[in-house]
Amino acid sequence: MDFTDRYVYWEWDGWQIGLLKLIFVSIIFFYFLRPKQIWLVGVSRLNIKQILIHGLIAFLLLLIGYLDTSIQSKISSMNWSDVAASFPFFALFIKYIFIITLCLGFLSVY
Repeated sequence: MDFTDRYVYWEWDGWQIGLLKLIFVSIIFFYFLRPKQIWLVGVSRLNIKQILIHGLIAFLLLLIGYLDTSIQSKISSMNWSDVAASFPFFALFIKYIFIITLCLGFLSVY
């Protein structure tokens, strides 16, 4: 194990942009998603359309978390093989959304 980078996750550089992203996502939740009852946990059983809407909202929230001040340099130096390599992770994310829904439906029968 390499001990030179053991505190890499504790680095607080860029905490201001992280706080702004948290405030932005909280505003979206409290003023748009919650009043329209789009994103409520455990309220009702979701159909396919609602599952896709929840998956899209989750993907957009993950995308907001990915964005930072160096996004312009990231876009200009983007390697499309990295984008293609990240596709299986997004597909896995969507797959687990459907698996959890199926498991909850199966458990509600018994």
